[in-house]
Amino acid sequence: MAIAASPSPPDTAKEAGYERRFKNSTTISRKYAYADDLAIMHADGDLQAVEGVLTKDMATIGEYFQSGKLKLSTTKTVSAAFHLNSKEGKRELKVKYNETLPFCSEPKYL
Repeated sequence: MAIAASPSPPDTAKEAGYERRFKNSTTISRKYAYADDLAIMHADGDLQAVEGVLTKDMATIGEYFQSGKLKLSTTKTVSAAFHLNSKEGKRELKVKYNETLPFCSEPKYL
């Protein structure tokens, strides 16, 4: 499962520090950052548990953005599920950040 988040717009002079601080922020999910593209990922056999962890981590990341006066681009932020269980193939994750984030079956990440 992945969720991609992209703050808009980053200050290029601060970008390296911003990326390092993001990677050091406290979340349960694994964090990945490249330039101004961010992703958090969490694996679990229970998709409901994944939704809960990602929703909690999105709140943590939202607080981090606010403290740095950054803004999360809600038009670029999506949730996506990657799994091997064909019974869950059509299930859309319900991850929330203020509202339920749109689900994307083929997210783009640099």
